[in-house]
Amino acid sequence: MLIASRVKEWVEPLLYRIIFLCPTFSVLDRISFTAQILHHVLATKPPGFLQKSVRHLFIDPSLEVSGFTGILAACDRATDLFVCFTSKGDVRRLSSFRCLQRLAISVTNLLDLVEMDETVVRNLTHLELMRTFHYFNLDGDANPSDLAKCLSSIPQLTHIAFNSLPTTPVYSTLCVNPRIQCIVCVALEPSGLARAGLLPNDNRFLCIDRTDFREDWLRGAEGGQDYWRLAETFIAAKRAGKVDRAVYSISDDDDSWNN
Repeated sequence: MLIASRVKEWVEPLLYRIIFLCPTFSVLDRISFTAQILHHVLATKPPGFLQKSVRHLFIDPSLEVSGFTGILAACDRATDLFVCFTSKGDVRRLSSFRCLQRLAISVTNLLDLVEMDETVVRNLTHLELMRTFHYFNLDGDANPSDLAKCLSSIPQLTHIAFNSLPTTPVYSTLCVNPRIQCIVCVALEPSGLARAGLLPNDNRFLCIDRTDFREDWLRGAEGGQDYWRLAETFIAAKRAGKVDRAVYSISDDDDSWNN
């Protein structure tokens, strides 16, 4: 890259294919960016450089998204996005995204987004909903039927994940949807299902104890086995009779069920 300008033109966009914004790391800093680095790129590179380069964008929930307004706008051709807004107004920052296939977002953000512009989620296949426990259990204004209707309106959706147990209207809607291939509860103890009186017999459903959501996202962005791929492997093994039908809970650091 330092010697041949043509090689730099070919290779440099690959360095920005995965943008991982997180305040603190351990082993993850091999691929980390800072807002300062990206703002420098915006100021010095040709218009559209990040738009053409970035395909995976992660903004840590602990960061204030308002500080990344320009970065979000410059990366609106990303196909994979992890973001969590604090207000309905902030959700408008996604209005120019048209290529999203994977999205991790809070449940209330999703509802606001679909209400504002359904075209943002028209190509979405994988959806992880965050902060669902608060929505399902603590939010007095929440209407699970609204979420069920919202999920049904996403035309390409095949994979859905929650970080708490979905309510009956939502779960029932997913169970009768033939497009849905995978329903995941992330970090939910099996006993939680038993206490709720829900022991699903749908082999598309499973609970995954995810060790580290940041590292898991990076594995997926790099083409490795993230929890989505793990879920697909488990479901296939279950359908092939290699896993007991009564088993629906696994961990991402234990593949003993796949031996």
